[in-house]
Amino acid sequence: MTQRTILGATVVALAFSLAAGCKHKGSDAGTDAGGGGTDSGTDAGGGATDSGGGLPPDSGTTATLIINVTEVFNMPAGPIDAVVIDLFDRADVAETTSLASGTTDAAGNATLMVDVAGGPVNGYFKMTKATFKDTYHYDNYPTAVSALQDRPIVSMGTWGLFTGLTPSPMGADMGDGNYDAATESIGAFAIVDCTGTPVMGATLTTTSGSVRYQAGGFPTGTVSTDASGQVVVFELGMGPQTVSATLPATPAGCAGATADDVLDVRADSPVLGTILVP
Repeated sequence: MTQRTILGATVVALAFSLAAGCKHKGSDAGTDAGGGGTDSGTDAGGGATDSGGGLPPDSGTTATLIINVTEVFNMPAGPIDAVVIDLFDRADVAETTSLASGTTDAAGNATLMVDVAGGPVNGYFKMTKATFKDTYHYDNYPTAVSALQDRPIVSMGTWGLFTGLTPSPMGADMGDGNYDAATESIGAFAIVDCTGTPVMGATLTTTSGSVRYQAGGFPTGTVSTDASGQVVVFELGMGPQTVSATLPATPAGCAGATADDVLDVRADSPVLGTILVP
């Protein structure tokens, strides 16, 4: 299967597992001429400008997404079947109209066929299964098509572990120590450059919550990202939230050192994402 890239970026799936780096499906960093450009439309949920791109077609007016699902900490191990994956428009915060839907098979794979006849789709994914948390995926770049994507789902056990880290038994101050399931959530993000490479020394600012960077396999760092580029935001408030990434410098061949995204966070539902700095 050929890896298709958009805006010079490889498909980068968030590796929420804090002991591992970002997962890449292929290393082609060439620009896809059919990428469709960057969508600078306004996010209807928060009123702020969403820097994410739309989903371009790969054949005529249809985009094909092939998504593989595992649990973020591999607990349970292996692929996860019977996960329902829905793609919604960013403006559809109420999740009223699924633009495409698929269910994972025994190998953990689901295929979504997206109608893009009306133009690029600027969307987000929702993943659901009994005994797992509803898991949301936001990326600030166009989703590659006709390519295998790894997108994890969060089990109840893993969620209990992370919500129990406030306050942390590792000694880090992760928020105020009072996680409120009625008004807060936890987000995990990977910061990558225009080639899809995780960036060391990057920082993240958010509308709310307590930012912690992976350090030695745990989300305890307070300064900047390590080589994994991974960030966890504890006690992230519900509703529209802006996350902004800043690189220590503009990488060679890239256009800038800052990027942001606007997420609609649901209370007590994990939100995962990749922030690509173009």
